[in-house]
Amino acid sequence: MKDIPRAMCSPQPSEEKIRIALSGLRGEDSIAELCRKEGIAQSLYSSWSKEFLEAGKKRLAESRTLKGSGAAGVATVVAAGVEVAQQILGETQSAILPLVPYLDTLRGVFIAVALNGIGVAIHARVDDWQRGRR
Repeated sequence: MKDIPRAMCSPQPSEEKIRIALSGLRGEDSIAELCRKEGIAQSLYSSWSKEFLEAGKKRLAESRTLKGSGAAGVATVVAAGVEVAQQILGETQSAILPLVPYLDTLRGVFIAVALNGIGVAIHARVDDWQRGRR
């Protein structure tokens, strides 16, 4: 029984499906690695994440039209927006943090390139001026 993937042994509770789908969407591990850790097939993960995203879209659409009860609908939209913003900030931060040690070097390179461009432009103008004077 140990060799049989966990997903084949018994149906997963909704909370587990959501946890696994969110973990895959966060992208901390590859989908293959996540599925291996969780003992599920990649096709099963794919269907769970698709279900999760479709249910979220449907719920947001309902909330946007405020079919929910007033404040509850607005709270759902706000919570979803905050979650998306947090996810984007996390992804952005993880992409930028490795570059921080190089910012001073990059600034120097950009300044050098800009000064070089200015120097070339000045040289070209002076050269044109000298040729026009002759």
